[in-house]
Amino acid sequence: MFGYVLPVRSKLTEPEWADYRAAYCGLCHTMRRRYGFLAQFLLNYDFTFLALLLRRSPQQPCVKCRRCLSAPIKGRMAGEADASLDAAADGSVLLVYWKLRDQLADERGLKKLAAAGMLGLFHIVFRRGKKRCPELHREIGERLAALRVLEQENCPSIDRTADQFAHIMTAMVPQDWDEPPRRTTEQILYHLGRWIYLIDAWDDLEDDLKDGQYNPIAARFSLRETPEQDRVAAKEQMERTICHSENLAISAFHLGEFGYYAPVLENILCAGLQSVRQLVFSGEWKTRRRQKKQELNQR
Repeated sequence: MFGYVLPVRSKLTEPEWADYRAAYCGLCHTMRRRYGFLAQFLLNYDFTFLALLLRRSPQQPCVKCRRCLSAPIKGRMAGEADASLDAAADGSVLLVYWKLRDQLADERGLKKLAAAGMLGLFHIVFRRGKKRCPELHREIGERLAALRVLEQENCPSIDRTADQFAHIMTAMVPQDWDEPPRRTTEQILYHLGRWIYLIDAWDDLEDDLKDGQYNPIAARFSLRETPEQDRVAAKEQMERTICHSENLAISAFHLGEFGYYAPVLENILCAGLQSVRQLVFSGEWKTRRRQKKQELNQR
């Protein structure tokens, strides 16, 4: 599910790459600690970014070597539990739950059965998430319900649909933060949420057209009846608006202070998003995503 928010490995120093991997592994272990073994299968790169963003301390995080299924003998360095990893784990679990509920209502055939199976398999995980974070659970549910209504209406506005998902991302910021850092972080996550929604819509466009499913880009440009030359124009417009969201997220980032992980966050926002966007629009993303996952899991 998603997984578009990644760093560019070649532009990180070795210590920075080690920090990112430790945060990724730390989130995995946090999900197990808070929600049990099965929750580790819900691990998401996008929420690793969230964990980095929410940890504002300038101090280097504590890490230790921990064994897991992918490194049962030597183990890997993983970040120690803290509030940012807890928040990212909670948000990840609840977003997966609501996305599966959405798929169960909208999909047909094998996809519907898969969503039902996942909801059953992860029932205890999701129940813990709802109990632990009731307000976030309600906010995500209300936003996705509003998004579903727009989809059922075949809404032609990419802004109205993307806005609902963008607000889900801003809800991940703790409301007890002081105003300046909270507002800056919310702005980053709003524009990033819009970026994720639209990049995912473009990535799924051909499949949605084939299956007759709603897609905001198809609705906006009437792509089911559009000649090929108009599709080229639609592609150019979508890449421009997605690039605009990147730039707004970067501008918000430069207004704040983000502590120890600032270089990694800057890499993701200034290089990683651009790299993924180019791969998605060139059609290479699905192949490269598998390669990036293998790279991250290398010892």
